[in-house]
Amino acid sequence: DKPLEYGGFLALNDYVKKIDKETAGNYLLFDAGDFMTGNPICDIEVGGAKGGAMIWFMNYVGYHGATVGNHEFDISVDNCKRLIGLSDFLMISSNLFTADGKLFADKPYHIYEKNNLKIGVIGVMVHELAGYLNAEQQQQVYTRPQADIVQSIADKIDDETDLIVVLSHAGIEQDSYLAKQLDDRVDIIIGGHSHTKLNEARIINGKILFQAGSKLIYLGRLDVTVAADTVRDFQSDLMFLDATHIQKDPVLEAEINKYTKLIDERYGRVIGNLSTPWKRNSRGESNLGNFLTDCMREFTGADFAVLNSGGIRAGLPKGDIRAIDIKEILPFTNPVCHFEMNGTGIMKILKTNAEATAERSFGILQVSGVEYHWTTDEAGDAVITRVTIAGEKLDPEKIYKVATVDYVLANDEKYFGMNVDDFTNMGTPIADVVIKAIENKGKIDSRIEGRIVKE
Repeated sequence: DKPLEYGGFLALNDYVKKIDKETAGNYLLFDAGDFMTGNPICDIEVGGAKGGAMIWFMNYVGYHGATVGNHEFDISVDNCKRLIGLSDFLMISSNLFTADGKLFADKPYHIYEKNNLKIGVIGVMVHELAGYLNAEQQQQVYTRPQADIVQSIADKIDDETDLIVVLSHAGIEQDSYLAKQLDDRVDIIIGGHSHTKLNEARIINGKILFQAGSKLIYLGRLDVTVAADTVRDFQSDLMFLDATHIQKDPVLEAEINKYTKLIDERYGRVIGNLSTPWKRNSRGESNLGNFLTDCMREFTGADFAVLNSGGIRAGLPKGDIRAIDIKEILPFTNPVCHFEMNGTGIMKILKTNAEATAERSFGILQVSGVEYHWTTDEAGDAVITRVTIAGEKLDPEKIYKVATVDYVLANDEKYFGMNVDDFTNMGTPIADVVIKAIENKGKIDSRIEGRIVKE
């Protein structure tokens, strides 16, 4: 049977057209950020910006506004600025600033008018933005705490609006916390970042919270009845974008086909064959993590290599490996880096990694060139019991060469438990390193090897 077709801009466009007709144009369409991730189209330059095609599609469908997501900075901060310049809709963010303190987006808020209602929309970004950026970007943009800024804007625009909406790229947990901090001037929080699929809207501190998952598979619809500056009634609907019975737009379809062909020409070639399915595991060793870190270690000639599990965005079934598969597994443009560290520092990295596993505080680092065993003591703290590098016992005084990506180094305190000030950025994205390695090897058989063992 033919698999179900779903999601994407063709389906979204059809659903939006139907809503436009049903409501006589009385709707607003927003995106809560991170439209620049996980697709090779984001590497193609259009209108002077990589990923410019995404803005073209959003313009064509008729978005009214969006907020900036952290993945909009994946190429560079300057590229994100160029994307904003291409959009026909407003990019709204109230707590995102450039290094000199200027607002990064078009506006901190905007008041839309629909069906005789004035709707104030305030944009916000995740407050720990630095943790999602590389070192250079951390010097270029920053965020301020959300609640005070949002509340001050809500206070300012309350008398001139009938409804106040927060368009948030912060995740469901931060959205829930924000809802508890804001007074009743704010009515709705539409969120992204955490990829949460809410089948029904939630009510927290009198505010409606709604998210529509990720990857343009669902369209979140919120129908609101407003009277006397108050939401009197609402209905939420998480609409699955079934693409099997839609009225296709020939202009949009032609544009999609153009980029599909271009991506296939660039990345559709078969580069190798996979004997065992690649599987991810953010809490322990994975065969995919093993292969990727091995590629980095071999590329740099390092003794030890690490990669954040969160940078590995997909697995892969056995069979032919195409270049596009690697771009989807590693969609971010993080270059490979290397540095030197003694055995004592390596032990600190491994202990931090074990603690992350024990506490489930973040996705762990995948490793190459090392095998370590760990356990927990009576207090529940992680303890490293055995470490070998290249089959030999770790020497606390020996200097080892370590490979990773710039994102990990930009967040070294989190992943390593310490700072690394001196490193070499090789400038080659990890995806390119892996593609070349597969082309050289041909047949790939990745397995769990006991690199990380919980006793």
